Amino acid sequence: MKISEMRTELLGQHDTIRGLVAEVEGALSSTQSEGAGAVHDALRRLQSALDHHNRREEQLLEGLLPSLDAWGDARAAWMDLRHREEHAESVAAIRVALGVEDPAARAATVRALLAEISAHVAREEVEFLSPDVLTDDRFKLSDGVGG
Repeated sequence: MKISEMRTELLGQHDTIRGLVAEVEGALSSTQSEGAGAVHDALRRLQSALDHHNRREEQLLEGLLPSLDAWGDARAAWMDLRHREEHAESVAAIRVALGVEDPAARAATVRALLAEISAHVAREEVEFLSPDVLTDDRFKLSDGVGG
């Protein structure tokens, strides 16, 4: 798999995550009584997408990041640390949000989580997924890498 293909795949997952963030936000804005159920369902889909993305990102980038440039080792360590921390934080925040009955409190909890997820995605696109970082001309990878 080419580095550009890895980048495209991961950025596509970011687009999916952004769409799910918007879906959760839309569910929060719903004034209908089924709004809480819609928020719960959307949060579960968002958590599933985040889990899938983090696993795939680690699979594709773990061995690649250290060899990219002088910052590669730092990027790899940051990704490892932040993924573990942010995964635990998002799982905990989603569990809390799913258990909050008061609509205003639930909305505040979920909106804080959505802001952090959006910030995380934006940071990844600068730190790991930028075309300045992931470019095909840095390495010649075999077709089986990251596949």
